[in-house]
Amino acid sequence: LVGRGGSWIATVNANIWHAGRRSFTLAHEIGHFCCHRAIQQSFDCTLDMIEDLTNEGLEGEANNFASQLLMPPNLVRPIADASKLSIETIDSIVEAFGVSKSAAGLKAVELSSRKCAFVVCRDDFIVWGRASESAYKLGVYFKSGMEVPLELQSGNDAWRGVLSIERRWNPQLEFNATKLDSDRTGFSLVCVDFGL
Repeated sequence: LVGRGGSWIATVNANIWHAGRRSFTLAHEIGHFCCHRAIQQSFDCTLDMIEDLTNEGLEGEANNFASQLLMPPNLVRPIADASKLSIETIDSIVEAFGVSKSAAGLKAVELSSRKCAFVVCRDDFIVWGRASESAYKLGVYFKSGMEVPLELQSGNDAWRGVLSIERRWNPQLEFNATKLDSDRTGFSLVCVDFGL
């Protein structure tokens, strides 16, 4: 996004193959325009910057703007809370709002009143993950680089079991999980619902 002489131009990489990812990227740039144009005259956002969940500055604000614009909470919350968090829940949000599965998973967990989590993995290691507020209060959290718990490394697409959370004071939690492996990206998306 670049501003010159009162005009602004936003460009999105044509090589981004997923329409939902392109939509989020454009909404992210619109967020910079609406919220930050008085602060800076240009924003050179890479895909890594947009996807960095630890970004709390202007990039984090632009991501939040994009998320709110594309997936209004009052419309997503009923889908997120309609049943246990699963790949099917994520697919419903993707279909309704035209976003990526990752964006849909994050929003579902953010808005859900259920004890649930959404995790992105590669080669049995966590790339990033988010727990709902109620799951986090139970001690459920995911740290980048952590090995995926053995209970979730199964080759199956769905599991039932007991997940041991790292904090010693937390008891083992029963869970249902669904997983989607992406041949194109090499990532696995895992939805975990603790059913509590």
